[in-house]
Amino acid sequence: MLPVVDQALQQKQDIVFACINPQFKLKEDFRVKYLSDNYRLKTFYLHQIYQPNLLYHVFTAVVCKLSNLNTINRINILSQIVRKTRNIIHDRLINRLYDIQWAKDMLTASDIGCVVVDYVKIDRYIYKPIKEACVQGGIPIISIPHGFDTTYNDTWTTKTKATQNFEWKGRDWEWIDKIIVASEGIADKYTRHGVDPSKMKVLGLPRFTPQWTDIYHSMIPQDSIIKETDERLKIVFFDHNSNTYRGNPEAIYTTLKKLDQIPYINLIIKPHTRNQLSDPRLLTIGTINDSHSVNLIQWCDIVINYLSSIVLDALLLNKLFAYPKYFSDNTMRWEQYKACWTFESEDELLAGIEAIYQQTQKIPYSSINIEEFFKHEIYGNSDPNVSGKYLEYINLNSV
Repeated sequence: MLPVVDQALQQKQDIVFACINPQFKLKEDFRVKYLSDNYRLKTFYLHQIYQPNLLYHVFTAVVCKLSNLNTINRINILSQIVRKTRNIIHDRLINRLYDIQWAKDMLTASDIGCVVVDYVKIDRYIYKPIKEACVQGGIPIISIPHGFDTTYNDTWTTKTKATQNFEWKGRDWEWIDKIIVASEGIADKYTRHGVDPSKMKVLGLPRFTPQWTDIYHSMIPQDSIIKETDERLKIVFFDHNSNTYRGNPEAIYTTLKKLDQIPYINLIIKPHTRNQLSDPRLLTIGTINDSHSVNLIQWCDIVINYLSSIVLDALLLNKLFAYPKYFSDNTMRWEQYKACWTFESEDELLAGIEAIYQQTQKIPYSSINIEEFFKHEIYGNSDPNVSGKYLEYINLNSV
């Protein structure tokens, strides 16, 4: 969403930028800081946009502000008291305060012509009254991707594999009027998942465009890992929840353990942003590092991953991307374009990495493979100015 916001602000368009999650530490986020520093944009929690009386001010002070203060969170007993108070106030007042009338008044007061959200269910936070107010006011709701759908196959989780129930997207996103998707392949997949194809518009994915990548990388706070030098081969493995996403934990563990035992390899394991390590045994392997993923990519020589879109940053930064296909039962989009070095077994991967260290192996994918992948999956098969296309489409559908 941020590249589109940035494009709108560059064009001096009026926007209201609001965070729907009152527990998110908005002011500490480096992306929000970028917007406030460059455009003096005021950022709000959605609950703060329209506060018609004192009760709303009290609610947002406790629910959106007080519970996110670091000074309070550092003191355990105080943090617990505030958290319990927050939950009581939230649960008792949320439906009373944030009803359809509040949503209608909020949309009118801010002169909203279009509501833009990410892919989300209507029962998250206070979307339901906003939807009803938008229907009454004839205001469209447009959804844009919160990330890149990396999997080519329909059953990418163990749950969907077991139940064969992958049509939930059509139900969860039914309340959204128009849905922007990155590529034709993803649109086809979502059609199979029950999404009305007439709702979808293929426009690419702004996050990984050349126009935005340099800006995004420059705003990330750098840490000391980038300056660390090492004559060994530097490898970073980005962990994911292997049990949820049809991964093969035993293959992941044994391969990483063998890599870590090789003297010329310096291995870092990065836990997934929203989870702990997928396997507690990984704590005994390499070095666990929570630096920003882009900083780790800039540090390393080789990125190993089997699921996450973070590998697109690796490709953009010209890092070798090793894709152990045997780590997972999924089929990935980069795999379809051969925009990675695919390994079918542990022996293949170990031999390939040794050959890279010995400088006897040519990387078996080229810039052409990467360009084709980005053209079709990230640029929407057309102009790389994806943010501009998003903004044009949003303005076209606004009232």
